[in-house]
Amino acid sequence: MQTSSTPEPAERQGVNPAAGVISLLLFAVAMTVPGCTMEKAPLKVGFARQEIASIGINKPDYSFHDTLYAKVIWVEDREQPFGIVSLDMIEVTDGQTAAIKKSLADSLGISGVRVIVCPSHTHSGTSVEDTALARWVGSIARKARQAARPARVGYSRVEVGPGLVVNRRVAINDKFGDLTMGYSRNNKIVEDGKKLDARDQVIDFIVHGAQILGTQYADVGVPNTGDLTGASPRSLALLNSLPQSMPLDGPVDPHLEALCFRDKSGKTIGTLVRFACHATTFRGSRTRQYSADFPGVLCAKVSKATGGAPAHFVQGPCGNTKPFIEDYGEDLMVDIGARLGRLITQKMEEAEFIPLIKTYWNQDIQSFAVAPDLAEITEEMRVKAEDDFRRMAATPFDPYELKKALDWGVRTWASQFVGDSDTLRLPFTVIGFNQFALAAMPGEIFVQHGMAVKGRFPGKDIIVVELTDSESPLYVPTREAFARGGYEPSTAALPAGSGERMADICIHLLEGLYR
Repeated sequence: MQTSSTPEPAERQGVNPAAGVISLLLFAVAMTVPGCTMEKAPLKVGFARQEIASIGINKPDYSFHDTLYAKVIWVEDREQPFGIVSLDMIEVTDGQTAAIKKSLADSLGISGVRVIVCPSHTHSGTSVEDTALARWVGSIARKARQAARPARVGYSRVEVGPGLVVNRRVAINDKFGDLTMGYSRNNKIVEDGKKLDARDQVIDFIVHGAQILGTQYADVGVPNTGDLTGASPRSLALLNSLPQSMPLDGPVDPHLEALCFRDKSGKTIGTLVRFACHATTFRGSRTRQYSADFPGVLCAKVSKATGGAPAHFVQGPCGNTKPFIEDYGEDLMVDIGARLGRLITQKMEEAEFIPLIKTYWNQDIQSFAVAPDLAEITEEMRVKAEDDFRRMAATPFDPYELKKALDWGVRTWASQFVGDSDTLRLPFTVIGFNQFALAAMPGEIFVQHGMAVKGRFPGKDIIVVELTDSESPLYVPTREAFARGGYEPSTAALPAGSGERMADICIHLLEGLYR
């Protein structure tokens, strides 16, 4: 019998020669992209979750309205396994992120574990001690890895129309600048339910300036905006110069998106859902209850529509957007979450699912200079700024001077959340699932920065996420917003231009995926 080291012709092995060449070319292309892997079999994806109420630092007079979760998506392959952690919490600290990454590395026996940590930004969430949270998430990650199986992936996106999210900044005039409508109070839905008029909340500031600070404004009685008793002449003049309607019509990110993973039988493994809007519909400080807010309702609806498969939420850049609501409450939370759930699940029915054969992971950690003025603020300055504001607000004040005093008071308050270092080391991560991408940024990002990232890649399916791995930058406004003041620029840890730089970093990382 003759033997030969020469392989049999492709036709005799049941392989089309042209298809074989194409496969080799695809493999070669994939291997030239940093962080990419391609295998003969589809990569494995697993989802797992567990409640966090039992490890929360819970206030004794609070109860849980609904369940808050820690959740993990684990992507398993030989070259570069990685995880996406989502938490029903307002934010994560640098310490929590570091502890979670170490816990996952220890739990899974992986050195240099690749993980991003994404809070939902619910303002009705509980807090959790770092070590307990890390240990909990490590346990969940083990379950997610055990549940991992070969996957097909489908992307869905629907543009949400008016009536669900608005920009919360309103322009007064060039001298006054912008006011942040941080609370859902004294707003009016107008124009057939498509606009949210903030004029009465603007009046609250101009006439009742002292009451606009703090949670009392949102949780207690409503000031009578028609009562102008004691208003200064300059306040009345400014008020009379305003239009009769002041709709919140600034830019928003209208994209509600989902990455859904199915096994080869067509059964859903789990879904990652993203929307860009402050999770502030419930306001648990009124009811003394913890809640996942509308992201929890949204995930429940998606899970039900996919046969009970897990659904995880990540928050899009929403530093200057808020829900389209006139007040707070359970009904509003459920309505918004359910509407979002219906929209995305209907769109998911049209998605094309393809085998997950390629992943991409690239992270860049960059140093950013902290705004110089923050380091100079002392505790004495903070106390004085608050006293000066309240003293001024108790008199017939000049609204222009009160706005300056408010912005400065907020600035001194925010300084206590910035450490002693004059620089911040901030992580930026891009993850790819075939051609679909997730770009993750730290801090509360203005919507314009997220849209700028997506706008550089027309036709590409990119999910942009904020507050990933770190809340250290605090708010990240646009360069133009710094000149107009308001709550967000006053609480920014980084100077003007930092947000634009962040967008450029993500764009560069995405170019590595799409190169």
